[in-house]
Amino acid sequence: MEPFLSQTELLFGLSEQEIAALAPLCHQIDTLEAVIVFPEGTPATHLYVITEGQVALQKSVRAPHAVWPRRTTVAVCQSGELIGWSALIAPFQYTLSALAWSPTTPFRFVSSRLRRTLEAQLEIGFKVMRSVSAVVSRRLTQTMDALINARELPIWQQ
Repeated sequence: MEPFLSQTELLFGLSEQEIAALAPLCHQIDTLEAVIVFPEGTPATHLYVITEGQVALQKSVRAPHAVWPRRTTVAVCQSGELIGWSALIAPFQYTLSALAWSPTTPFRFVSSRLRRTLEAQLEIGFKVMRSVSAVVSRRLTQTMDALINARELPIWQQ
């Protein structure tokens, strides 16, 4: 588990000792294809690092003329990638939904335990939050791009 965790975007750059301090906080779960890992707008109780499979991050969008919202996929995450960063950043609510696109096996951290550990071990906390901020920045760009593309009309409809 620890060799894999050291290569993930969440914990890359941490020492063996730092990873060893965080490894007991997570456990591996199995998720079937088409299962919602977490829905948008709900309390962010867990943070996940994908070990196998693919997870689509989706934003619910309602066009002004539409009655029902539709989901727009803003990113597809794979092995080593972090999903559920909202578990570490107030107000601790998922900003996107995560849908397993294939059978998926992530490591799952309970957010309250992880936050307590990161607050108690400030050096580890700083390194982890630096990694999380890079993920947030990338996902914001991906989300904006996907939403803009979803709303663009083909030239023949303009």
